[in-house]
Amino acid sequence: MIRYDGSGRMRRTRMVLGLSLLVLCAGLLHGCQTVASFNVNTVVDLHDAQLGDGLCDINLTQGGSQCSLRAAIEEANAFDPGSRIAVNFTVSGTFELSLPSGRDGAGNSLFIGGGRVVDLFAGNDPADHIIRPASVHGSRLFTIEDALVRLSGLTLTQGGVDGTDGRGGALSIQGNAPRVEITNSVIENNAASWRGGGIYVEAGDNSALLISDSMIRNNEAGGGGQGGGGGIWAKVGYLGLTRVTVTGTIDGGQGGGLLLLVKDADIFRSAITQNHGGNGAGLRIEQGTVVIGQSTIAQNVAANTGGGIAVLGGDVTLRDVTLVGNQAEVQAGGLWHFVDADGVVRLRNTILAGNSSPAHRDCDGALTSDGFNLIGTIDGCEVQTQGSDLTGTDGQLRDPQLSNNLALNGGTTDNLLPSEGSVVIDAGGSCSARDQRGRTRPVNGDGQGGAQCDIGAVEWQPGVGPGPGEVGEGNGGGSGRGPTK
Repeated sequence: MIRYDGSGRMRRTRMVLGLSLLVLCAGLLHGCQTVASFNVNTVVDLHDAQLGDGLCDINLTQGGSQCSLRAAIEEANAFDPGSRIAVNFTVSGTFELSLPSGRDGAGNSLFIGGGRVVDLFAGNDPADHIIRPASVHGSRLFTIEDALVRLSGLTLTQGGVDGTDGRGGALSIQGNAPRVEITNSVIENNAASWRGGGIYVEAGDNSALLISDSMIRNNEAGGGGQGGGGGIWAKVGYLGLTRVTVTGTIDGGQGGGLLLLVKDADIFRSAITQNHGGNGAGLRIEQGTVVIGQSTIAQNVAANTGGGIAVLGGDVTLRDVTLVGNQAEVQAGGLWHFVDADGVVRLRNTILAGNSSPAHRDCDGALTSDGFNLIGTIDGCEVQTQGSDLTGTDGQLRDPQLSNNLALNGGTTDNLLPSEGSVVIDAGGSCSARDQRGRTRPVNGDGQGGAQCDIGAVEWQPGVGPGPGEVGEGNGGGSGRGPTK
């Protein structure tokens, strides 16, 4: 299986993929040989005229091939399992889904299944290729079962599901070992009455969902205590987020931005901001080994506990993270670790400060410090601090002295830049080679001694304002913030 190291690059882990197709493709969609290629050249939503003939055409009586998106995917499903099919877009516009998928429970969505490998590439600007239902929240957009799928350069919007299904407003991913990669895309304004307003995935240990350089915003999920995951609800073998923004969840139930029941997850150089939920407005972690690095979790609001993060189980590591400005209406504005939870929550080189709640502003529950953290108040935390930690109390809060407003500051995902003279500058320990924006770290920020890491997700540099980030890694083409509209 593919995982990410601290720099956001991929590395192998020991997990053996059980599906022979994944072995054939060497764990990467790019490793599969393409057996067919279709060019979508019309935005109309019509079925393929002669399914299984290897041609994408909605009208055989008219000269030339007229290939709709639905017809291309229907022809892809007609190939044998293990076949890789490329679907390219030669036309821009809005693709409205109005026809039945022909699959029980899939509504008008585009269905991909049966072990096929389907690569949908729409271009460099997601705003040019919009997929939505004919009526707002009238149907899910994609239903994927045991397939390997890559979606690139798309906007998926206004999808919706309710009733007894109620899972996955934009995408539903299920099966034993599906693998879905989403790059340079926007998933926004989708809704599910139960779980996964944007994306719902429920699959086996050999499954994977990887998202990079994408925006997941303004999605909604309900379902009360058993629902949630307004942006993503993920029960999956592996989840990887790199340069992704999850923001603006309207009401996520449990786990506003994300709800994770994973085997492994890596979240790097990402922003989880301004989401709402019951417990864990930013993200709720129920099981698995979860690593969060070089990321900002800020301005999320929980109706109960864990404004930024709620941990009910699993081993969680925060390294080079800024967890600031979150709120909870009951307790633990920043991070809540359930008292009976299995596993350990570890912090290193992380800012956990400036959060608010009637009880236990920054944290509640057991935490393990690996050093070089700034914790605004340790009241409510069960933590053995290290000599390198900077801590405060309710009576004397420790202020990290960050900018007041979320901004890109030269990166592709929102962050909070340290102010000049901030106590976090050059106060950190060993850190990743790049900060959240992709800039090289450490630098000598205080002009004393040598270069030393700052605490948190972003490195401050004397005389350098919020200009461009490092070139060549996530700063061209796709954007974690998505296209400007």
